[in-house]
Amino acid sequence: MAALEEMVSRVESLVAAKDWASLAALDEEVRQCVDEAVADAERLGQERVRAGVERLQALYNEAREASEKERDEAAEALRSNNRTQKAAQAYLDNQ
Repeated sequence: MAALEEMVSRVESLVAAKDWASLAALDEEVRQCVDEAVADAERLGQERVRAGVERLQALYNEAREASEKERDEAAEALRSNNRTQKAAQAYLDNQ
């Protein structure tokens, strides 16, 4: 159970830091940890394992939503920049 709790802590830290690359790199390790905890749930305590897995799911949902928001904000910034460049070019073309 300590491994699952440690994994939850690591994922929480990465989500808080918005370190999406490190979170993605940790993905396989998270899957293995969850698989091992679920397989050993009888000994570890089903409710504790369930709580840990649910917490990881909530963290991944939070990370997905935050990264999608950042992606959308970056896309809007690029569109705004393109509009500004086109306006500047139109101005220069009419001089």
